[in-house]
Amino acid sequence: MIPKRPPQANALDLDDLQSIVDGSSDCIKVLDLDGHLLSMNVGGMQTMEIEDFSSCHHVLWPEFWKSSERTRVQEALENARNGQTVHFEGPADTFLGTPRWWEVRVSPIRDQNGQITRLLAISRDVTARRTAEQKLLENEQGLQERATALELRVNQQALALNAFVRFTTAVASSTELEVLATAATDILRDVVEGAITGFFLVRGDTAYPLIFSDNTPPDVMVARRKGVLLSTPLAEEAFRRRQVVFSEGDAGQRQSVGYAAALSVVPFFVHDQPYAFLATGTERVDWSAQEQAVIESVGRGLGLALERAQQTQQLQERTAGLDAFVAFSERSGQLTDIVALARQAVDVLRATLGVVSVAYYSLSGDFWKAQVWSDDFSPEVISVLKAGIPATAPSYAEAVQTREAVFVPGWQADAEGVADTDEFGAGAFYPCFVEQVPCGLLAMGTRRAGDWTPREQAVFRAVGHSLTLALERAELAAQLARRTQQIAEDARAKAAFVAFTEAVGSISDVRTLAQQATEVLQANLSEVSVAFYELVQDRWYGVEWSNDVAPEVVAQMKAGILQEAHDFARAAGAGGAVFSDGWDPDANHLEQATRYGAAAFLPIFADGKASRMLAVGKRRALVWTEQEQAVVRAVGRGLGLAVGRTDQARLLTEQRDVLDDRSQELEAINAELEAFTYSASHDLRTPVRHVMGFAELAEMGLENGQYDKTAQYLGVVKQGALRMTALIDGMLLLSRSGRQTLEVQTVALAALVTQAQRDAEAEFAGQPVRWEIGALPVVQGDPGLLQQVMTNLLSNAVKYSSTRPLSEVQVWAEERNTETEVFVKDNGVGFDPRYADKLFGIFQRLHTEKQFAGTGVGLATVRRVVRKHGGQVAAYSQKDDGAIFSFTLPSAGAAVAQARRESENL
Repeated sequence: MIPKRPPQANALDLDDLQSIVDGSSDCIKVLDLDGHLLSMNVGGMQTMEIEDFSSCHHVLWPEFWKSSERTRVQEALENARNGQTVHFEGPADTFLGTPRWWEVRVSPIRDQNGQITRLLAISRDVTARRTAEQKLLENEQGLQERATALELRVNQQALALNAFVRFTTAVASSTELEVLATAATDILRDVVEGAITGFFLVRGDTAYPLIFSDNTPPDVMVARRKGVLLSTPLAEEAFRRRQVVFSEGDAGQRQSVGYAAALSVVPFFVHDQPYAFLATGTERVDWSAQEQAVIESVGRGLGLALERAQQTQQLQERTAGLDAFVAFSERSGQLTDIVALARQAVDVLRATLGVVSVAYYSLSGDFWKAQVWSDDFSPEVISVLKAGIPATAPSYAEAVQTREAVFVPGWQADAEGVADTDEFGAGAFYPCFVEQVPCGLLAMGTRRAGDWTPREQAVFRAVGHSLTLALERAELAAQLARRTQQIAEDARAKAAFVAFTEAVGSISDVRTLAQQATEVLQANLSEVSVAFYELVQDRWYGVEWSNDVAPEVVAQMKAGILQEAHDFARAAGAGGAVFSDGWDPDANHLEQATRYGAAAFLPIFADGKASRMLAVGKRRALVWTEQEQAVVRAVGRGLGLAVGRTDQARLLTEQRDVLDDRSQELEAINAELEAFTYSASHDLRTPVRHVMGFAELAEMGLENGQYDKTAQYLGVVKQGALRMTALIDGMLLLSRSGRQTLEVQTVALAALVTQAQRDAEAEFAGQPVRWEIGALPVVQGDPGLLQQVMTNLLSNAVKYSSTRPLSEVQVWAEERNTETEVFVKDNGVGFDPRYADKLFGIFQRLHTEKQFAGTGVGLATVRRVVRKHGGQVAAYSQKDDGAIFSFTLPSAGAAVAQARRESENL
C-alpha cells in the first residue's frame, strides 16, 4: 500500500522534480527552523515505516533519535540554522521500532532573499553497509586476538619449555628425591614471581613436607610440618582429577596458612596410589596463564623424574635390602638367644644407615619394654623405654594390627605416647611374629626432620624380616631343646616310676608304701626331704617322713596342719601336683621348716576327696626344674596307684568282714528264731495250758455250784493270761529293737545311767539301793536304744539283789583304743557260770517265776541292741556272789560305719 501524500504548504511547480524526490528511498524531510517535521517524501515514509504522515506531522525531528544521539542531532540542526551543511551517521529506530543505521545530511533552505527559512534533512538507510563494516571490524579484531593469543601461547610454551629444560638440566640423572624436589622448588621460586613451594610425601591420609623453597616463611614451614590432610579440598581435587589444580582468591586464602591467596597442587602417583604433591602459593590473588604453564611444565618434569627415580630406587632398595639381609645373616649365624639376635639387628641398622637410633622391645603384659637399644639414646629416653610403652600407643598398635612395617614421618612424642622423644623427626616400627603371636618389635628413629628415604625403608624392612626369621629359627631350636629335655625328663620319671613299682611289690600297708616313695625320691633327687600326711577331720597329720626332717618340724607335723594351710589347700583344690617356688613356711603352718626353698605337694584321693598328701621339700634351692617336677609326679602317680590298690584291698577286706559279721548276725538271728520257736511251743504254751485247764475246772465248778473254787480257778486263768501278755510284749519289744534304724549321735552315758536309776527305783520302790557310779564317757550311738540297755541292766541288778537287805550296784566304764566297755555289778544271787551263754537268749531264765518275776526278754534285748551298735555283751558270776554284766561300744568312726551297715542291711 502506497502511503497517502501529505499536503504541501508551498507546492513546487516542478512536478518532475517532485516525482524524483518521491521516488527516492532516502528519507527527505523539510523542517522548520525549530526542527519540527513539515514534510517527508513518499519513499522516505516507506523507509521509515510510516503509513500516515499526520501521525508524525510537526513532531520534533530529534525525538526520532535515541537519547544518546539527540545531542549530536541538535548540534547538526544548530549548524544548519547557521548556514552550514552537516554530515553524520547514527542509529535510530523506524516508526515501528526497527533498528537502523542512518547516514544524515542536514542543510539550510534559503528564500529568494538568501534568508534561511527552513531546514532540509536527508537520511539514507546505511544499515547493510554498517553491518558489513561491523562484521569486517569484528573479523579483524578476532584475527588480532588470535594472533595475540598465539603469540602469548608461544611465549608461554617457550617459558614453560625453558622451565622444563632448566629442571631437566638441573636434575640431570639424579634419582635422589630431595635433589629432585629441591630443583623443582628452586625453579618455581625463580620463574614465578613471589612464589613459595613445598614438596610433600603422602603417608596414609596425610602428606608431610620433605622440602620447602628457601624463601618459605618460617611460620609457614612450622604450620605445614604437621602435615596436610588429603581431604583438604585442593589436594582432594588434584588427586581425584589426577592433574594439576589451581585455586585463587578467597578459596585459595581459606586453604593457605595465612600467606598465599593463590594456590596450586600438582599430584604424583606411584603404583596408581597417591605418592606426593608439589604445592605452590603466591600472595597475589590469581595466577597468570604463563605461571600456570610453568607450574604444569615443572610438574610434568618432576613427574617423569620421579618415575625414573622410583625405578632406580626400587633397584637400590632391593640391593640395599639384600645387603642388609646378608649382613644380618652373617652376623647372627647360629645364634638362638633372642637378646643376642636383637643386638645384631641393632648393630646392622646402625652400620648400614648411619645416624639412626634403634631399640628392640618384647611384650610384657600390656606394655612393650625395651630389651636392647643403641648407645646413642639419652638416659631419660632409656628409662622411658625400659619402663614400657603402652601396647595401645598409635604406631606400636598399628604395626601389630597390620603386621607390616610402619613409617611415621613428622614424629610427635605426645601423640605417640612416648615421653622425652621430641628430638626425633621420624620413627619406624617392624612387628616380629612367631607362630602368629607378636613376640617382639623392632623400632628405629632419626633426628632428621621429614620422612624416611626409600633406601632406609628397604633396609629397615630387610633387617626386620631377617630378625623375624632368626626369631622363628630360635623358637624352633628352643622347641627342639624343650622336646629333648622333655624326653630326658620322661625317661627319668619313668625310671623313678619303675623303681618305685619294683620297690613296693605287693605291699599293702599305706605307710610302708610312703616309706618306699620317700626312698625312691631321695635316690633320684638331691637334697630333698619327704613327708607323708593323712587327713583326719580338719587337720593333716604327718605319719611318715624322711630321716633328715628336723625334730621340731616332725613335732609340728605330728601335731597336725590345718586343712586350709596354703599349699595343702592349693593341691587339694587343684586335684594334682602343686609346685611352690619360694617356700613360705608361715603360710603353711610349718614355721620351723625354714631350711626349705621350694616345696611340692601331691594329693592322693579316695572317694573323690583328698585324704592323703605326699610333700617334698628342696633344701636351699628356690625353684623346681622340669626334670625334678617330672620325677616327683611319676613317684606321686605310682604312690597314688599303690595306695588306691591298697584302699581297694582294704575295702574288700572290710566288705568280707561285714559279710562275716552279717553271717554271725544271721546265725544269731537263727538261734533267736529257734529260741522263739521253742518259746512259742513251750513258754507261750504253758500259760495257755494253764488258762485252758483252769477254765475247764472253773466251768465244772460253776456247774457243781462250787463258787469258791471257781473264783480260785478264774484267778489262775487271769494270771496265765497276764503271763502270756507279758511274754508277747517282750517279744514285740525285742522285735522292734531289731528292726529299728540306728540314729547315731553323741551320747552321754552318765545321763542314760541317771535315767535308768530313776526307772529301777520306781520299779522296786521298797528296796533300798546304794549306787556307785564311776566316770562315764561320751560315746557314739542311738540314745533311745542305749537307754533300753542301761535300764534293763540296772533293773536286773536291783531285782536280783532284792533278797539282800541293801542292794549295792556299781557302774563304771573302761576306754580302750577301738572301743569302750561298760560294766554293771550287783550283790545279788548271781548265777551258775556254766549257763552264762543262755542268759541272753529270748525267754531264757535261770530262776523261777516265783523267785524273780520276769519274761526272759530283757537281756535278749540288750544283746540285740549292743550288736546293732557293733559291740558284744558278757556276764560273769559265781552263785550267791553277785554278778557283773558288761557290753562294749566301738570308737566314733567304727560306730558311724556300723550304723551305715545296719541301715544298708535294713
